[in-house]
Amino acid sequence: MDKVISTSKFIGFLAGAYLGVSGVLLKSLLKNDIITSPNTPKDINLDYKEISFLNSYDGSKVNAWIIPHSKKISKRPWVIIIPDKHTNMIDPIKGTLGIIKGLNKEKYNILIYDTKNNNESYSRNYKIIGEFEQMQTIGAINFLKNELSIKEDKIALLGFGFGGSLAIIIGSKFQNIGAIISDSAFADLEILWKNSLKGIKKPFNYFIPGAKILANIFLQNNINDISPFAYLSQSEIPIMILHGLDDKIVPPEHGRMLARASGYDFVENKSKKQKIILEENIGHLDSFLSNPKQYVENIRIFLEDNLT
Repeated sequence: MDKVISTSKFIGFLAGAYLGVSGVLLKSLLKNDIITSPNTPKDINLDYKEISFLNSYDGSKVNAWIIPHSKKISKRPWVIIIPDKHTNMIDPIKGTLGIIKGLNKEKYNILIYDTKNNNESYSRNYKIIGEFEQMQTIGAINFLKNELSIKEDKIALLGFGFGGSLAIIIGSKFQNIGAIISDSAFADLEILWKNSLKGIKKPFNYFIPGAKILANIFLQNNINDISPFAYLSQSEIPIMILHGLDDKIVPPEHGRMLARASGYDFVENKSKKQKIILEENIGHLDSFLSNPKQYVENIRIFLEDNLT
């Protein structure tokens, strides 16, 4: 009997130690150092309006800007910009304002929202995509539909990094959206986690199952569900995928996985519904900085082909 008790205690100790290390790993994987910027569209001589809408997940207010291409809200298409998780709205390093200016010049209306959670009772600024983040994007879509009477097929989602993955998930779930543009998006969160655990960190791969269990318990997120690849493979929505082949944060294989999920034919693709741009010598979210005019032009052509 004593032997059974001792064995049970030992097993309990091992389980506790495993979950302890898994918890440390999860915290490390979700750590998010947010870059803030005081810049606004006014800094590039664009008029904009501050608006807000509710995230129905928790009732928190989501701050946003709308930048119409003219003083009157026109019937021209809208682009909802979903920032990466490491920025609230404007990334001062990767050129968000430049992208906004370029699209505005091409007569696209813009809505960009603050990904930061403004509900102080609920901290959610992690590198993860769950129902909270999804409902933020849906709130932006509903604002355009309900407040400005914009039809869904006149709306495109443009997301960067984690925002690109979120755009794919939302656009694939709600295929009445006009189009998706993803820049440096990951295809599957668990695969991205494994990509980050190489070299001396490789043994921590054994603790990923524990980290997934803890994420499910404490964050109400099933990591298996955070797979843009899986959602996109069940979708026929027009999509443009941009990815640098020198991306060290989200390896380029994620871009290739997403391309395959979209049905893109790497040998001879004739469909205008899929546009894949994998660029040599380009790092994470560096496509715009490498060639701003071509970046905006590629988006313009894709949207003109796919937004009715």
